[in-house]
Amino acid sequence: MNNSELFQKLVTRAREETHPEANVAENVLELLSIGQTAPPVISYRPLAWVASVSSAAAACVLFATYFVWQNPAADAMTDLYQMISWVAQ
Repeated sequence: MNNSELFQKLVTRAREETHPEANVAENVLELLSIGQTAPPVISYRPLAWVASVSSAAAACVLFATYFVWQNPAADAMTDLYQMISWVAQ
């Protein structure tokens, strides 16, 4: 038996063989569904606190700017320090 006859027998046997049934799509979908979790719930409460504190600070800066702008002849820094100490009390 030479190599070409042996090769032809192997080819014939390979063509007669059937492939096993496999459902890959279901397995993949099952694996993907296991890894999924619900999206995280985002709380906007800390952001609201930061926004309100920032707004309060901006209002204080705006008030201080207006106060210094209205009294350009006075010593602006002394007035500003007095206003800050009054607010801090």
